[in-house]
Amino acid sequence: MAIVLLILDQLTKIWASLSLKDASDIRVVDGFFHLSYVENRGAAFSFLADKSYGIYLLSSISLIAIVLLVHFLKRSDVSRRREWILLILLSGALGNFIDRILRNYVIDFLDFRFGSYHFPTFNLADSYLCIAFALLFIDILLTKDEVVNS
Repeated sequence: MAIVLLILDQLTKIWASLSLKDASDIRVVDGFFHLSYVENRGAAFSFLADKSYGIYLLSSISLIAIVLLVHFLKRSDVSRRREWILLILLSGALGNFIDRILRNYVIDFLDFRFGSYHFPTFNLADSYLCIAFALLFIDILLTKDEVVNS
């Protein structure tokens, strides 16, 4: 599953760079969902984008996260549910890590707007990370209840 999600992330970024790079944003749902090409040299919300060391720091953090995720996935005591969540996390971490190593930036293109609020542009790997962290939080709560009720 991680490989499929990673390939999907990379293919959509290639598509965005070929189709959106020289275009103005494409309004899919006017005033709500647009496709816009952004080269993000930072982390979420362009954090560290203006720092010369940002790419190295973010790449290092990503690499450490990838190594830890692989370590946790190799453990025999990881539940099947937690394994799926870790695979989604791994896909997101790898997707953005590949961009940083190959391009020195992450390609973002999913652009949501809510009235006058413009949400920061993101990509599928970012979505994987957010979804997986939410699922992990829920899984931890469920596991806590299972342990307490045992």
